Amino acid sequence: QLKEIIENQLILHTKNQQFRFLQRAINSSTNGIVITSSQKHKPIIYVNRGFEKITGYSSQEVMGKSCRFLQGKETNQEGIEKIRLALDNQTEIRTVVKNFRKNGEAFWNEIYISPVYDDDNNLTNFIGVQNDITNKYKIEQDLANKTQQLETFSDTLQQINNLKQVNFNSNQEIFDYYIQKICHILNMQVGLICQLIGVTVITVSSYSSNENQLLFTDENHNNIITKLSQEVATQKE
Repeated sequence: QLKEIIENQLILHTKNQQFRFLQRAINSSTNGIVITSSQKHKPIIYVNRGFEKITGYSSQEVMGKSCRFLQGKETNQEGIEKIRLALDNQTEIRTVVKNFRKNGEAFWNEIYISPVYDDDNNLTNFIGVQNDITNKYKIEQDLANKTQQLETFSDTLQQINNLKQVNFNSNQEIFDYYIQKICHILNMQVGLICQLIGVTVITVSSYSSNENQLLFTDENHNNIITKLSQEVATQKE
């Protein structure tokens, strides 16, 4: 009997050591780790220090809450709908959502969520791993925007290049055609083609959209030419 007691104590001691080691390992992770109950609103029962560092909330502040509080007012997100479906279907999910720290600062949260089952295959918990990818997300979005701008610019150049296929009877027709078409392509309401003779700026052709014809008066036109002439004179000095 004494041997049995000693063996049980050794097993318990080993398990406690393993648990403490596991707890230290989880707390040392830079990722946020959240464990929730499988109950209806998935209340939080554990968060590690990584979660506290990422969100700014202490473990005491979030215990018993649903992770939904991190969404703030940004509840209409594709990633959030994916999470909801995964929780309902008790399946794994990896997605990115916009969350908010305690100080109100937004951050992009890459989340991996997995269900946890007991020995009888009953759902007991969900475990979530959070990764703050804000910097990476911003870089990717900026790259996507730059790519879109380059594609738009390339398309614009192609449209302008296609204007060369038209035949004209006079130079004035060329100028009038180009200023009108290029204004349309570049979404410009007013345009001028000017010729520089010495320090004098002369209008060769002009264009104004229908809604801007009243604004593009002779006085405004002359003011533009005067300013251009002054700028040219300044550059010549």
